Amino acid sequence: MARIPDGPVTPIQMNNGQWYNPFLGDFDLEKCALGNTTWLHNEKLITSRDAIEYELRKYEVKIAMKKIELYSGLYDLIQNTQFRRFFQVSIDSFFS
Repeated sequence: MARIPDGPVTPIQMNNGQWYNPFLGDFDLEKCALGNTTWLHNEKLITSRDAIEYELRKYEVKIAMKKIELYSGLYDLIQNTQFRRFFQVSIDSFFS
């Protein structure tokens, strides 16, 4: 688990193997049952839906820009005559 920062926590992308524990304190296993609402949540990790959606949109744009960069590099590679000669393909077969 990642250590929760001392300052304010904003929604950020983390990898799948790293996350913040949303609970404070120990669990009372006697209360672990369906419908239990006595969990002690870390208030620093609770934010508005708008804030989460905003960060998700920013991440979506970042990934879209990265895809454009990668596609641009791929297009440049395909335009390269040596590449086409090596794979024995014409430029028309790629874009028709």
